[in-house]
Amino acid sequence: MERMVAKSKGEWDEEKVPCLELNLLYAYFIAASYMVSQLKIDIRKGR
Repeated sequence: MERMVAKSKGEWDEEKVPCLELNLLYAYFIAASYMVSQLKIDIRKGR
């Protein structure tokens, strides 16, 4: 945590982009697996 605070703004902005892309991929994966689990629940209920 302290290392991030010590970084200059330029370094932080350069490193933020790939982290954001990874977070978006991770969030997309979570949403997709959630939707799949919801579909499985609906099929079990007989909808």
